[in-house]
Amino acid sequence: MPKDEFDPDDPMELIGVSLAGDFDEMAEGLVDDYILMGFDEEALWLLFRNPFYRSTNAVLQAKGEAYVSQLIRRRLLDWANLVANGQSGGHEIEDSQDGGSPTSAS
Repeated sequence: MPKDEFDPDDPMELIGVSLAGDFDEMAEGLVDDYILMGFDEEALWLLFRNPFYRSTNAVLQAKGEAYVSQLIRRRLLDWANLVANGQSGGHEIEDSQDGGSPTSAS
């Protein structure tokens, strides 16, 4: 079967599910993951504002810009403090070239 034809019985079809859990912890985890990939505040905002990124955009829609702004800044500060104190939680992270947010060392 060609890839462009829909098959309702395709066992390999990706299906998103919703899981119960704490919304704030999920949002923190998303931000942490992107920080560890090297995203700075500006790049994080692009993810939250872009509807293509459904999870981050859903946080923005549900909680608003003030919540997201506080979340991003708090998590960037938390990671910067961990780096400054040499406690990266097992992750190899270092300060970025511009002196801004922590980034993931590759």
